[in-house]
Amino acid sequence: MATPVDDYIRQCGQLSAYLRGRREPIINQWEATYSPSEAGYIQAGTDQRRGLLDLFPQRITDEPKARERVEPPDPYESHRWPEGYTLAKVITELTNFYDIVDLEIQQFLALYPHTQSLVVNQAYRQLGRLSNEVTKRNVLYSTPKQPNPDSEPLKARQPIPAIRHLDVQLHQTSHDLRASFGIIASAASLLLLPLKDSDRANYLAMITRNVTIAEHHLHQLVAYLEEGCNS
Repeated sequence: MATPVDDYIRQCGQLSAYLRGRREPIINQWEATYSPSEAGYIQAGTDQRRGLLDLFPQRITDEPKARERVEPPDPYESHRWPEGYTLAKVITELTNFYDIVDLEIQQFLALYPHTQSLVVNQAYRQLGRLSNEVTKRNVLYSTPKQPNPDSEPLKARQPIPAIRHLDVQLHQTSHDLRASFGIIASAASLLLLPLKDSDRANYLAMITRNVTIAEHHLHQLVAYLEEGCNS
C-alpha cells in the first residue's frame, strides 16, 4: 500500500511532468504578452524563458543536480537577462511567468483534484523562490541600452557595485504574497470538491496558515513602501 510520502513523491512527479508537457504552450502565452513594438525582447530573452521553464519542474521534484544540468558553467547563467533589460522589465517578465504558471497549476488541480496540499505548497514555494533568485541576480547588473532585434546578439550585462535593496525587497515580498494567495485560492477551490475529512482538515489548515503568512507579507510590503517614500 502506498504511503502518504509515496503519494507526495508521485504527485510532485505528476505535476512536474504536466508542466514539462505544457512547456511550448507556456512559451507561446508568455511571448504573446509583448506588443509589436517590443519584438526585440522576444528573441533577446528566449534562452532565459526556456531556462526557467526547464528549471521550475525540476525544482518541484527536487531532482538531483537540476541546477548543474540547466545552468552550466555559471549556476546563475540562465537567471541573467540580456543587456537592455531594465530591472522593471525583468520584473514584468517574472510577473508574466508567475501568472501563466499559476494558471497552469490551477488547470492541473482541476484535472487532479485529489492532489495533496503539500504538493500545492511545494509548487508555489518553488515558484516564489525561483522568482526571487532571478531578481537578486539581475539587480546586480547595469542596463545601458534597449535591445534591437536587428543588432548583434545581446551581451551579458556588467556588474555594478550599487544594489537597489529596496527594489529587491519589494519584488520579493510581492511574489511571496502572491504565492500565499495562490495557495489559498488553490486550497479554497479544492474544498468545493468531495473530500475525505482528513484532506478537508489539511486544506483548511493550509488556508489558515497562509492567511497568517500573507498578513505578515502585507505588513512587510507597507513597511518597504513607507521606507521608499521617506528615502
